Amino acid sequence: MEITQQITRKVKNWLEKIPALTRLILLISFFSYLIYILISLIQIYIHSGGHRAVTFLKVWQIYMVPYTNFISYLTELAIYYLIANSTEKKLGTARYSIFVIVNLFLTEFIHYLLYSLINFILKDFMLNFRNMIFPGLWGLIMTDLIIKYNKNPEKQEHWFISLNVKSKYVPYIYFFSISLLFPVVLKLLSGLIIGYLYVYHKLDFLTISDMKAEDLERANICSWLKNMPNFIRVSAIEKEEHDEQDHIDLGSSEYSNSSITSTSLDNEYELLEETDKILITA
Repeated sequence: MEITQQITRKVKNWLEKIPALTRLILLISFFSYLIYILISLIQIYIHSGGHRAVTFLKVWQIYMVPYTNFISYLTELAIYYLIANSTEKKLGTARYSIFVIVNLFLTEFIHYLLYSLINFILKDFMLNFRNMIFPGLWGLIMTDLIIKYNKNPEKQEHWFISLNVKSKYVPYIYFFSISLLFPVVLKLLSGLIIGYLYVYHKLDFLTISDMKAEDLERANICSWLKNMPNFIRVSAIEKEEHDEQDHIDLGSSEYSNSSITSTSLDNEYELLEETDKILITA
């Protein structure tokens, strides 16, 4: 009993440390998948002859139906947690909520267009209606990755043990690795497209300033969200680190300023020497 209470307490503390909206999305996604599994089991029971399913079907046969999706789903939630946890802390909960809503809609729209295009080209291509309409979090994950790793695209990122990769190529590692493991290529591709639209400033009109984010925090629509633990206000967001390129530019400007300063000092010194000569001659 004590062990169970300790585990429950640790899980509760861990959940409360997660930013409010990220935690809410993780919980909704997790319980939605549990409902999906329950519906899948009911369907197996019905199509297998009702009560005879218990007698004639082995346990592993019942659970193998959603098993592949389950591994994909856990991976999806794990990667989303790692990425969204830092993104919400940098944007603030109110602004991140707009980011999520807008980009879930955009990625779903692009995902639908891609499926429709494939269906138009390949007439016999059978669409999975559930996957077509609900791309899940994969698109949002890829959008966030593209934006994050293109802020300083030339920065060297450590990958595995000794492999260094430029920051702008990291999302492609995720893209190909996940695509090889799970059938979510179009979901990732939709997020990749939206991400690069942000990178090339085609969707700047969708970004929200600090002032508008603070107005959103005061709005009644966010009142229920503000009551949740670890709601991150705009005034408390984490400051992003300056890119290395910014440091280089600042360094070069400082160097040029120091050069100008030293040159001006030399000129002043020469002028003083000439003045001394004139005074001595006089």
